[in-house]
Amino acid sequence: MNPDDFRRAAGRFASGVTVVTTRNDDHLYGITATSFVSLSLNPLLVAVSINAHSPFLDEVGTAGRFAVSVLSDGQREISRYFSTRGRGRARDAFPGVTTRTELTGAPVVSGCLSWFDTRLHAILPGGDHRVLIGEVVAAGGDPASGGPLLYWSGGYRRLDPDDEGSPVSGVETFADALSERLHADGLSPNELIEAQHALEPAAAELAAFRRSPEALSA
Repeated sequence: MNPDDFRRAAGRFASGVTVVTTRNDDHLYGITATSFVSLSLNPLLVAVSINAHSPFLDEVGTAGRFAVSVLSDGQREISRYFSTRGRGRARDAFPGVTTRTELTGAPVVSGCLSWFDTRLHAILPGGDHRVLIGEVVAAGGDPASGGPLLYWSGGYRRLDPDDEGSPVSGVETFADALSERLHADGLSPNELIEAQHALEPAAAELAAFRRSPEALSA
């Protein structure tokens, strides 16, 4: 396998941009990362991949906490700041970057789309990277901050502001919420199947009721 082929293929996957931060006493540390994912609902876990040689890993391991700030499309310079060597460490405050704290004391970037404040759950091996897993103790965000900052094919991107996306029906919203609730309650696979069989007829009836005669004939 050619590593360059791998890099090109991976680069075609669009991802959001985050800043991962921690605090040790009065020293702050931050790094830009695109390999962030929500990992689990029960317990509430998130994960982010960090280069194995990054000193940020030792700082998080010592602090036992980190925060993830999901950047908006107006925060490119913040992303560049934390991706520049030597800028991810500061005393008391990051120059030119406004932050605040939530529960753990790890800094959260102000004006970001969303944030996750976590206690360190585990650091797992992942080849030339390490996977930070955090247990979320607080989370939030501000949709009014704008659209997401995206990274694709080696550069920053923005969503098309004229593309409203695919509408989500009430049935889909209800199904997603129900799925999260059932999994959070720890139902067994058999119990989940029974719940599915009980709800499918009602969902089909509701969907048929909301379809126009033209859509049904098609």
